[in-house]
Amino acid sequence: MNVFDYCRAHDNYFWKWEEEAQVTALSGGSTIAYRPQLVEMIGVLAEQGLPPFGSILLAMAATNPTADDAVSHIRNTVSREIETIQREGLLENEYFGEALEFLQILQSLPSQYTQGKNRVILFQTLFADAHSKLNIPTSRGIAEYLKARTGGLQQLERTNPLREFVFRKDFRVMGLLLRTFPNTGAIIQAMGELPDMEEDPICLPETTGGEGGYKDFTEELIDIPQTFQVGALIKNIWAGFKIPIFNAHAGEQPIGGVSDLSNKGSFDKLLVSEFANDDLVFMNRIANNEALYMHREMPPVKDKLHRNIVIDISIKNWGTPKILAFASYVAIARHPRSPGECKGHVVGANWTPVACSNPGELINALQHTDAALHAGQGLEAFLMEHKKDKQLEIFYITTHDSLKHPAVQRLLAEHRHLFKYIITTQAGGEIDFYQFKNAAQHHIQTIKLPLQKLWARKKALPEPVLEIKPVIESHARILPLLLPAASNLKKQLLLGEDIYCIANQCLLRKKQQKLDKGWELLLSAVPMNGLYEIGMTAAGHILFLSFDLQRKELRISDLQTGGWASAPFPQWRSRPYSEFLFLDHFTYLLGNPDVLSLIPDFSAHTIHVQREQRNSELFIQGYARRQKEMQGIPAPWPGEQLLKNVSEVFISTDNHLYFNGHRLEIKNKAEFHLEFYSAAVRRKEKAKNLRSTNSFSFKDGSGIVVYPAGYACLTSSDASIAPIYIILQLGTSLAMATNSSFAGNAFFHNPAYGEVKIILHNAGPHKLKAIQIIMDHTGLSLAVAKYIVDGAPGVITNHITSAKAALLQEALERVEATALIEEQPGWAQKVIPPAHFYEENITKFIDHIGNHATGA
Repeated sequence: MNVFDYCRAHDNYFWKWEEEAQVTALSGGSTIAYRPQLVEMIGVLAEQGLPPFGSILLAMAATNPTADDAVSHIRNTVSREIETIQREGLLENEYFGEALEFLQILQSLPSQYTQGKNRVILFQTLFADAHSKLNIPTSRGIAEYLKARTGGLQQLERTNPLREFVFRKDFRVMGLLLRTFPNTGAIIQAMGELPDMEEDPICLPETTGGEGGYKDFTEELIDIPQTFQVGALIKNIWAGFKIPIFNAHAGEQPIGGVSDLSNKGSFDKLLVSEFANDDLVFMNRIANNEALYMHREMPPVKDKLHRNIVIDISIKNWGTPKILAFASYVAIARHPRSPGECKGHVVGANWTPVACSNPGELINALQHTDAALHAGQGLEAFLMEHKKDKQLEIFYITTHDSLKHPAVQRLLAEHRHLFKYIITTQAGGEIDFYQFKNAAQHHIQTIKLPLQKLWARKKALPEPVLEIKPVIESHARILPLLLPAASNLKKQLLLGEDIYCIANQCLLRKKQQKLDKGWELLLSAVPMNGLYEIGMTAAGHILFLSFDLQRKELRISDLQTGGWASAPFPQWRSRPYSEFLFLDHFTYLLGNPDVLSLIPDFSAHTIHVQREQRNSELFIQGYARRQKEMQGIPAPWPGEQLLKNVSEVFISTDNHLYFNGHRLEIKNKAEFHLEFYSAAVRRKEKAKNLRSTNSFSFKDGSGIVVYPAGYACLTSSDASIAPIYIILQLGTSLAMATNSSFAGNAFFHNPAYGEVKIILHNAGPHKLKAIQIIMDHTGLSLAVAKYIVDGAPGVITNHITSAKAALLQEALERVEATALIEEQPGWAQKVIPPAHFYEENITKFIDHIGNHATGA
């Protein structure tokens, strides 16, 4: 295949070449990529084999800043063309629908993964094992040709008739990628080399336009640890400074212009007629804001000057002065009434442009520092670069000491017509504003910020962001062992005597008094970038709420029955009472007296959001009570060292199972351990790493899945070998379990795994007696027992031993009520010696893989 066949456009397809083959664009839509971007991306992908050109363009369109419009445009264009050429059945092709779904996933990736070098890594990850790739020599030839030819490619604009195979080839690649990367979390995990978002959270709540939008922007900065100190100062600077937000025009000058009357102003602007009133009337008009003042109105003239804010980042401006400088910059640039563009620059030994249009850009700007003693060199370079700009206006932010340096003073004197304002900051919180007027520097005002007070009002920060599609599994699949303490605990919740924690994408539970036991797994794939709450209904059902801040999606799960319900919740806003509260059901405070009640419908898997009016004091009191309860949670358990980032699984020649060089072994026939061996180990059978799913597959079909919660599941292709669960904790004795047996460290033994479910089928004629019996045998409250009896048939409890369940069933039968006992997974689990467990399970698992390899 030559370069022209590879890059050929087609009639009426979703993309085309423009500008003499220098630009690829959507047909009738926006630009996809310029030729240098394409050449760079193709050059990188050629080293692993190029996927179809249309597939690359689909991925680029979905990761552009205008991805929303692009994906919709692609869907409409392709669907319309299919109808035009009457290719019946293509719309029903699973690849077409899956491709569009995958484009939506790419579109929802956080921006840091779709920009700069990270975008290149993203494409390398996506197309590493893509369908329909060209061989590497051919790919390199295409890349080298495109790189060498800067022009003369106009013939690429010639289009061929569109054929059905073109659709199938381009969209099949994207459709198959959905099966490899079913959600954004899988993509991020596969990229791997990028900074871990769990450790460096950036949560960007939704912003709106207008004045409220700017309020939301400052709240965003306060909510993010890296920008909290800057965000906490902005509103105080807005309240104090007197710098005009745009330049004065003729109407603001002492002579001429348009005049108007106002009931606000300084006393020197009072109308003369006001002094004609007697003293009592005059004072009343002043006190009631009825007095009239002269106010010169600014005419609607567009501001033509180009405002540039230059920040000194030399060594004398480090620390608190730098924070004050950036707070002043953001306050001026993002003022609610600021109508025009305001550019930012930092200067030291050189100058660099910066921006603050979103928290991510501000975080990047704050990283800039310079070890120069003064900013004279960088300031001079900036002035030389912009000296031809006749509309240049400069705000210079520095410190008193740096301002006095001779090199800086010389530049200010030579270019005083360009400097409109000088702003100096001090470590004590003082900000001084100076204006250049009539070739002199005039002091306007000083603002003194109470830094300790402002920075002490730190709000509870949102939970770190980790892009995981919130598909929460039912708790019905009880894990046959308990888990170790989480190393990256995100949130702890308290309900009764139970502590719930969100960590490693899981919801875990532990009894406060049971310090000698591990954590019970309740839910998996819990979103890590959200808000959480838990509560118990009048019927005794424990409900868990999670709100994904990035997707603005609510999810409520019933931990008793495994039911779930979800719904979008765009009403959420960042505010002092932004959390959800469980009263008699989950609620969210909009504002006095409006409250949103969240009623789950588990049968329809949806949540009904109902607007109600309640006394907000009730909500605030409940909020304070909940916060006090949460303070009673003991300090988090120290996290254990877990083996999570497993990249290699193999069986050695001496028939041992290895995880990343850690050998699974039994010591003294009594304890399981993962021991690291630095020496080279000869491999007998190596499992294939299926990176997107954290799983490994052997040639015989056996597999191992490593879960982020700190355990692995071994599944043999031999149906007679039960699935084996192993704790992957380093530096301590481990535990293993199947559905029928447990061995190893008793800390991980799950006593609830031997429990059964008992269901009240018929309450009988003596309901009061039935209520009393249920209370006596289960310890449930009167209200809960009455709810169960009145709602029969229904579950009494999932957590009761088979012996106690039999006694309860017998007692209910004596009052003519009927109850059924259902066995749950693991009801017959036995504790056996580690040596016996290893021989019966691990050895058989390893031997079956080895026998398949040798053909035995």
